[in-house]
Amino acid sequence: LGRTRTLDEATLGVDFGTSNSSVSLFHGPTGTLHALPLDRESGRESLASLMFFTSSHAPAGGVDGFLFGAAAENAAPQNFTNLVRQLKSVVARAPDTEWNFVDEHAGPGDAARSSVRVQKRSTPELLARFFLELKRRSEDGLRALPLPFLAELGLVDTGVRFRHAVFSHPVGVDESMLRALHVAARAVGLADDQPRFEDFKSERCVDEALAATLAWVYLAASLSSSEVPLVDDER
Repeated sequence: LGRTRTLDEATLGVDFGTSNSSVSLFHGPTGTLHALPLDRESGRESLASLMFFTSSHAPAGGVDGFLFGAAAENAAPQNFTNLVRQLKSVVARAPDTEWNFVDEHAGPGDAARSSVRVQKRSTPELLARFFLELKRRSEDGLRALPLPFLAELGLVDTGVRFRHAVFSHPVGVDESMLRALHVAARAVGLADDQPRFEDFKSERCVDEALAATLAWVYLAASLSSSEVPLVDDER
């Protein structure tokens, strides 16, 4: 109990999506790929790319006052101003955008003393917090992988920390988005070995068209047509 190991031989593949985000694990020594469940309560592998600011006081299960995914969507009717959606589009088109959130905090023992303040957050801050949540959920989701795989790696009853990740991005995106990805990845410990942006750009970034092509080639090479019909080749 309480054991944690840094898995340096593993790399996360992060698909930061406009609507949903997903993370896969590639373990180099064994050459295995596993999708990591990011929403274990609902059984979904993907996480809705949503954040909801509750208050400057972090809620249970939240980070720095934010809820994520389905929890953020469920909380949105409380105040749609505090819902962060389409973060990826903002990062791609206007990474300098500043967000204003309503922070309602009642005084102790007296609802009448409740105060309303505006909390400001930058887009890079929000991106880093979302990546931190993806990292946390990925580390937790590893426990749901097949037991033989965990036993082979000596990870039964052992927590993990990830330090390496590859990120997909839209084709032809402005370099400012890649720089934002680099800053956020460094902030959450997923690119500690890539202090130079140029190295991160060439080694840790892949555009979505190439990522889709590599995925198709991987399936075509590893599966026979009788096992899984490859009907998506035109796309």
